[in-house]
Amino acid sequence: MLKTKYLFILTIIFVSCGARGFAQSGDVPIKTQSFRIDGRTDHVNVMGDSMPVMPQFPTLAKKPGYVRGVVKDTLGEPVAGAKIGLKSARMYDAYAAASAETNAEGYYEIKIPTGGARFDYAGLTLKYSRGLAAFGLHPADGNLSESYPAAAGGVENFVMMAYGIADAEGAGQNPKYRGNYYGGTLMLRYFIAPPGQSPEDFANMLAAGSEIVIILKPVSVLGDGHNLARAFEIRKKVEDGSLGEFFICNVPVGRYEMTVVQADGKALRLKQKNPTNSVFGIQPAETTGGAQLIFNPLSADAKTAVAARGNWTDLEITVERP
Repeated sequence: MLKTKYLFILTIIFVSCGARGFAQSGDVPIKTQSFRIDGRTDHVNVMGDSMPVMPQFPTLAKKPGYVRGVVKDTLGEPVAGAKIGLKSARMYDAYAAASAETNAEGYYEIKIPTGGARFDYAGLTLKYSRGLAAFGLHPADGNLSESYPAAAGGVENFVMMAYGIADAEGAGQNPKYRGNYYGGTLMLRYFIAPPGQSPEDFANMLAAGSEIVIILKPVSVLGDGHNLARAFEIRKKVEDGSLGEFFICNVPVGRYEMTVVQADGKALRLKQKNPTNSVFGIQPAETTGGAQLIFNPLSADAKTAVAARGNWTDLEITVERP
């Protein structure tokens, strides 16, 4: 069995999330990180450039004909059962592929196909809430080579992370795209009453120039506790226009108590738009004021988790006046 270390945060009934690192209790005080977002900004990355501390890895020499390495979590524990896949360069509309699964020490070794190859996938499937989620793995040195020639071989270690930037270049070009982060993404949608008009004349629409307050308070989280014992308060100005979209990106993966209110404290109605009929999302799926939030994984199959890429899709929620 793998060793498991837990982050203890709130005194709440335990929620089983598998053998690794989701837990909660009441010994570590939660700090609230606050953001104030203007009307023209449509996203916030709540963890910024912060990355977990990389664990130490054993020294491995290159082995001709093979790519090998070790997978760990951010607590430094080996990760068994991670799936790692290589794909060769394209030849006559076909690919050669090879794969491996990490052992109890987190070690994998893959024979490089057809002279040279690149990473196709690197993922781990865990129980998350009442479902399964595949986590994309992060290269410990921060990047992947474009090709690993069989003659030389290669070494690549990976880390399972609950937050962080997966693709720095992509995040710079498209900072609200979910795949650029290892953390979860929440998208809020809302309609805005015409400027200068009373919102009372436009049922359920938010008033132009008003402010909404989103609070995410952790119930359970995954990973290194000293970086994750925090809640988030986001104050978002509602800009003029007919339709608003606001992305909250790179939230450490876990369960959260979520509340959305107007600046005067009046509760707003929440309706889950995507996913539908799923164990992921908000519970209840339609409510006023608050709900429990569980991020939406892109897949449950570790073989679909692209190496060095986040594997969470947008959780879409409509916000309106009750």
